[in-house]
Amino acid sequence: MPWDDEEARDRVARTEAELSALGAETGLVPAAQAMEAIAQIVALYGEALTRMVDHALESTEVVDAFVGDELVSHLLLVHDQHPLDCATRVEMALQQVRERGVGAELTGLSGNTARIRCETAGCRSTLQNLRSAIEEPLGRLAPEIEHIEIDDAGENGSPTVIPVDALFTGGRVPEAG
Repeated sequence: MPWDDEEARDRVARTEAELSALGAETGLVPAAQAMEAIAQIVALYGEALTRMVDHALESTEVVDAFVGDELVSHLLLVHDQHPLDCATRVEMALQQVRERGVGAELTGLSGNTARIRCETAGCRSTLQNLRSAIEEPLGRLAPEIEHIEIDDAGENGSPTVIPVDALFTGGRVPEAG
């Protein structure tokens, strides 16, 4: 729940008191005291971001700028204030994957798991390369996705199979002797 102005002023005063107490310490600062000061700062920033997003939602240009700025977008995610839902951000990540020439389609999203259908050509050993190509943009744009299930299909939509004759030199099966 957003803070009213009186609550915000109280939180700022408490944060300043925590930081002043840390500054007055000599020697080692107790971890609990330092963590409390950090928690107060994070809460203040979170509330400020909430207010910024509420104001920004009135302008698609500002929202687009927030979403397009990787650092701002990450900070909004940390504070659960990102204006785009998870599915939209996953689609944005997959668009980046598709721009690299990999067919990738979101087929399911459940909790922290994304199911992605990929179309590949060639050997299934590229499955790890596919996973790497997907994980990087997904980690930036939708870090709450912790598990990726990949459905791999070849160019014709069926599972990738290497023809036996392609395993032999020159693509020709040796003649029996």
